[in-house]
Amino acid sequence: MAGWIEERVGHPVNVGAGWNYLRRLQYTVQLPRPQHPQAASLAEQDAFKKIQALFETLKAVSPARFVELRLQDEARLGTKSVLRRHWASRGAVPPALHDNGFAWTYIYGFVHPYTGRSDLLRFDTVDVESFSAALALFKARFDPADERLLVLVVDHAGWHRSPRVVVPLGIQLVCSLPYTPELMPAEHLWLPLKEGLVNRA
Repeated sequence: MAGWIEERVGHPVNVGAGWNYLRRLQYTVQLPRPQHPQAASLAEQDAFKKIQALFETLKAVSPARFVELRLQDEARLGTKSVLRRHWASRGAVPPALHDNGFAWTYIYGFVHPYTGRSDLLRFDTVDVESFSAALALFKARFDPADERLLVLVVDHAGWHRSPRVVVPLGIQLVCSLPYTPELMPAEHLWLPLKEGLVNRA
């Protein structure tokens, strides 16, 4: 950043000034997310984001029903502790309780992207049967009278794409692109949930 500023102002700029400008722009130092070599291209991602065309088609086919978008994702929580850095005095290494167990529970989340409303279900596993049961519970809760058409965006997990999934009437599943988790905003659900478990057993 300091070099970029130097090129434009024509005189030397301290590296600290570069840091200050990055902070003012709300930039932070972050560890990059690993990206799979077969991840969707930017053009494919842009095409997927234009889901509005699907909505227009569904409204034309079912004009009497309200078409609504929801996002769905799962998270695994368990007895394996999550350790994170935190503030401590210089030279001190604070201890944190740690467990390396292998007992898990799974949270199924359904998110309304415009309001942020999130509804969570807990299951003991992730598989076709559990996903089918979660869909049935979600449909019974949000549309028991079958007045809506719910477009549910899910990731490319095998239990989402299986032909054995029982999808209730009134729900249409849309799979996001493979190896592209950044297209699934529902993943942001799990950050605050997991933060509550950091450095705890």
